[in-house]
Amino acid sequence: MRSVEDLHRAARDIIAASAAPWAITSDLTARVVQTVFLTDDWRTGFFTGRTTRKVLLLKRNASLTLAYHATEEGSYVTVHGKAEVTEDKERKRAVWQPSLDRWYPDGPADPDLALIELSAQHIEIWSASRGIMPGTGAVILTRGADGWTLGSSETP
Repeated sequence: MRSVEDLHRAARDIIAASAAPWAITSDLTARVVQTVFLTDDWRTGFFTGRTTRKVLLLKRNASLTLAYHATEEGSYVTVHGKAEVTEDKERKRAVWQPSLDRWYPDGPADPDLALIELSAQHIEIWSASRGIMPGTGAVILTRGADGWTLGSSETP
């Protein structure tokens, strides 16, 4: 059996190989987003307009799933948790990437810019190329009070 650390590493590799993740809100609306960071404690985030529907939905229900698919290697990762909408200028500046200038030419100072930050509570991984596919289900990591625990989507 693989360790939690090995599975975290595999998930990061799959995320890096993904073209564009999908953000899926509580009402099952999905949108392509560009995640701009992933921390060691599994916080991630993306930018959007602060008056968009996804911000309104997340303020009502903070549940968010990011889905990453690396087509060429037959792998996916979903990261689920609670999202937080922040307009903190220093935080936005700290995680800003120049590739976002295309959508936000004023950069992190854009008054319409919001940062959505997700704190992962569940990570689901399936990867044929890495041998992470117990039975026909995926591996699921769940964050608890004592850290991450390992499970399977085959387990009820």
